[in-house]
Amino acid sequence: MRRLFFGLVLSLGTIAVTISPAASQTEDIEDTRTSTAQVEKVGDLNAKVFDAWESEMVLGDCKARRSKLTLYENGSIQWETEIISIDVDDEWYDFFEFFDGSIDGQAPLSSTPERLFSIKIMNRWRTLKWASDPDPQLAEMYQRIKTIRWIARC
Repeated sequence: MRRLFFGLVLSLGTIAVTISPAASQTEDIEDTRTSTAQVEKVGDLNAKVFDAWESEMVLGDCKARRSKLTLYENGSIQWETEIISIDVDDEWYDFFEFFDGSIDGQAPLSSTPERLFSIKIMNRWRTLKWASDPDPQLAEMYQRIKTIRWIARC
């Protein structure tokens, strides 16, 4: 099974998708797309919604689609995506990094812990949901965060 690493950047205006084969491969595949994050009111909280992952993303045996990250002004996060694999033994790993603009040469302001999801059923789309409690550090940076990078592997 060939392992691929996937990085996706979302900003308030632009997405850059980079899919790179594992270290043993030398050719990089790059895709750039545009998207606008929506600022929404959810209950009493403002939220930045990054949902530009409309098309399927392919990572080796795995695919992801219909992905959406919501960052609330209190620093909490909601993440949802659908994943599928043709192999019952695959595991999906991902995490996010938050930036105040361009990611080129910049250190992230913050990041989420890496999450693991074991894919036990093959050839069936499954919804993966994750939510965090309010994070005072992210809440403090909420206004500054303009770009997120999604890093996933399978």
